[in-house]
Amino acid sequence: MHIWLYVSISDPLSRFAGWPVFPMTNAKKIKKARELSDAQINDELAKLREEHFMRRFTDDPKNVKNPGYFREVKRTIARYLTVLNERAAKVKDEKAKAKAAAKAAAPVAAAKPAAPKAAKPGPQPAPTPTPVAPSIVAPKKK
Repeated sequence: MHIWLYVSISDPLSRFAGWPVFPMTNAKKIKKARELSDAQINDELAKLREEHFMRRFTDDPKNVKNPGYFREVKRTIARYLTVLNERAAKVKDEKAKAKAAAKAAAPVAAAKPAAPKAAKPGPQPAPTPTPVAPSIVAPKKK
């Protein structure tokens, strides 16, 4: 449902005097979505998806009462998913901040003297090939 607002007619020189001004309904809708809990949003998502699916296959495309219905449902679904993703990102960010704060607040342990490193073995010489006896013996000359 859209509420139409009109520009004040008190300013007759205004180019838009008397013209309807479309309000920012999306801001109101997203505010309403943010007031819902996660469980309520998931329930609404399930209902909207089911209704959208059923309407796509049962309604005759030529006799649609509200042609903007499908667009509105898809946008509402996207709006709810955006709210859920924002909340998940906020929780993830809070966990990262808490982890960083805990790490910074942890007492610094006294540095242990480093154990001497073992010497790395140098390059090994290539193995010498073992002589192979010939498999064919040459005949003796007379």
